[in-house]
Amino acid sequence: MNARFFRVLTLIVFLLSAVGVWRLIVLTRNAEIAQSEGVERHTRIITPEKPALETADANMVSDTILVPLNVGEVLVSVLTQDFDPEIPGDEQLLLYRNAEPNGSLYLSYLAHNGHAYQRLWTKETAVTRPWTAALDTKDLIGDHSLSVLLSGMNDDGKHILTVFKQTQGAEPFVPIADIQTTGSITIQETTRNQAYQRGNTRGASFPLLVYENLNTANPQDQVEMVYTYNPTRERYEQSELIQILGSQVEQRVIQNTLNGGSRSFEAFIEGLWYFVDSKGTVDTSQYIYFDPVGRELVFYGDETQQVFTWQSSSMTRSGLSIAGQNISVTTLGRSVDIEISSAKRIKVTVVEDVKLKIGSDKIWDGFYEKISDVAAPGSFNTSVSYIEAEYNGSMGKLLFFPSGSYELSSSNIGRMGKYMFFDFNGETLLEFRSDDGGRELYLVEYGETLKENGIWEALTLIPVRIGVRGIQRLRETPISLTESSGIEEEPVEEELPAIVEDLPAPLLGFRTSLAYFSPDNDGVDDELTMFLDAQAASPIVSWSLEIREPQSPFQLFYRFGGTGAPPSRLTWNGRSSRGELVQAASDYTVIFTAEDSEGRTTSLNSTIGVDVLIVREEGGLRLQVPSIIFRGDYADFIGLAQETVENNNRVLRRVAEILAKFPDYHVQVEGHANRSSLNSDGSELTALSEARAKAVLEMLVSFGISRNRLTAIGMGGRKPVAEFGDVDNYWKNRRVEFLLIR
Repeated sequence: MNARFFRVLTLIVFLLSAVGVWRLIVLTRNAEIAQSEGVERHTRIITPEKPALETADANMVSDTILVPLNVGEVLVSVLTQDFDPEIPGDEQLLLYRNAEPNGSLYLSYLAHNGHAYQRLWTKETAVTRPWTAALDTKDLIGDHSLSVLLSGMNDDGKHILTVFKQTQGAEPFVPIADIQTTGSITIQETTRNQAYQRGNTRGASFPLLVYENLNTANPQDQVEMVYTYNPTRERYEQSELIQILGSQVEQRVIQNTLNGGSRSFEAFIEGLWYFVDSKGTVDTSQYIYFDPVGRELVFYGDETQQVFTWQSSSMTRSGLSIAGQNISVTTLGRSVDIEISSAKRIKVTVVEDVKLKIGSDKIWDGFYEKISDVAAPGSFNTSVSYIEAEYNGSMGKLLFFPSGSYELSSSNIGRMGKYMFFDFNGETLLEFRSDDGGRELYLVEYGETLKENGIWEALTLIPVRIGVRGIQRLRETPISLTESSGIEEEPVEEELPAIVEDLPAPLLGFRTSLAYFSPDNDGVDDELTMFLDAQAASPIVSWSLEIREPQSPFQLFYRFGGTGAPPSRLTWNGRSSRGELVQAASDYTVIFTAEDSEGRTTSLNSTIGVDVLIVREEGGLRLQVPSIIFRGDYADFIGLAQETVENNNRVLRRVAEILAKFPDYHVQVEGHANRSSLNSDGSELTALSEARAKAVLEMLVSFGISRNRLTAIGMGGRKPVAEFGDVDNYWKNRRVEFLLIR
């Protein structure tokens, strides 16, 4: 019985084990199938921290990034975004290149339908350097939809920005901006109001600023092109062109520093400044060190050092005043007044604490220059513009010749041209001007070793541009170079086939008789004369001159035009085709276009400046100024673009000049705002408009107008000049008016 019991028990255990093994095999298989199906249904998109390099292997990338790439495609970047709420699954924009090393990048739109990804759209882009490419989204035009921004560079070294807008048509995305430049491209973002934040209204579109260096002897000469969104044509179009001479760059740097407040000024003076005597000689034994981050001031002279805590800063009419306290003798205070003499020199005046009856011996008073501006290290200084050296790096082999020529060669590029080392604001810059018209600018950083021939063993070239705010670094990968001995013989230039160029398009010119004109019927500058010039190799068959409003959506205000050549001059009274008078203290965009008999068209953009207008009415005179722009829902300029702040200050200075001509008048400063809703009477904005009127009053006092002449009131939205919901004109309601009363 015992033996039988054990045989039965053994059989039961065997059967249970077999069932368990079978069940384990089935569950494992089902799990594998489920996992496989799950990956197909929910593909994970992993964006690499850095874009794939040109040398990236397609198989390697595909192993780490689970996207449905085709054979020969190498991933560069992935952007995940919910573009279409009706699509339940993920949506991605895929930026990739094919296997060939010199090809363009492609942008594809993919959507997950619940089972697999589908490519709904593919577009070839102008970007060819994968490591410079970047994808981003932004509500660029203010309509609460996301635009896709693709930036990067091509093989010619040009910077590219292509903006795509989502549509409901056959193609899900269409380009609304496609810009290429040898300079740089920036987006001028501004603060949008609360109504936009709540989704009640559209916001202002962000302009695109394009900087292009001019092919002149001064490497700082450049032109600024402003592109604004045209809602009628649904594209970004050039609306303004400003030439910035190198001689003006330093002046604008200084002006931006002065207008940027104490923080901007502190950033300008941060660092070590050496004393300069009356002969202009730098004295390295006497200096002042400004440390706004650590809040310290260090004075060094006659082998003694005095350290002061940086207690406070305040802007003055001519610069910055700093209050300090000696860290050793806490009862000793010191005031340091600083004025800017140039982009590299400051004037310092030191006043000791008068309560201690200690008079300053004035040893600290005088001019100072920054340490980086005193001497540039190594061979690359202001006295040496050209060198003879050979460098190798990621960009290929780079040859510098003492004649000022350079040659760049790599596996896929060959370029020759001119180069120049020069100093700007104490930094060494290197500029390349290729024979094909390209222009590149780099900030030079040196290695640790200076060789016997006066050449640095290693250099790092950081892509930059020189703008109105000084040297600005670009978001591009620095280039590392290592010096190698000897220069090979110059290669024999290949004879290129002759290129037959087409005749040039018409060349246009435009200027006005007045910098600012004021059509207010006072008999002074009431009409503007515009001078037109058009030269062309073929006869001009048509022309037009459009004057557009100063703020988005930049509606057409007035238009001249005709067939044949344009007249040499036009006269304008400042009114639109509907009889509306121009807005005071505003800049109107001018677009001058001409077409020749060969179908070639040229457009020139310029501006017409309108002065502050004085309108006579019952009870006194009224000045209307709609172009003062405040931060949304606040009575200050904090966070606004520097250009906006500068324009606000310019307008209010002009208002102060006009008010000074009417000393017998009392001035009532009125703040006006937009209504927040259709049913509102505008009274809810009275407090805000009054706060803004008071802020303007204080600025007028700072510009020399007596406070006794001024009062400030808030009108809210009770007196609109444009109806609520008139998107094209509602900006005219936000204004400041000055009523002059005897």
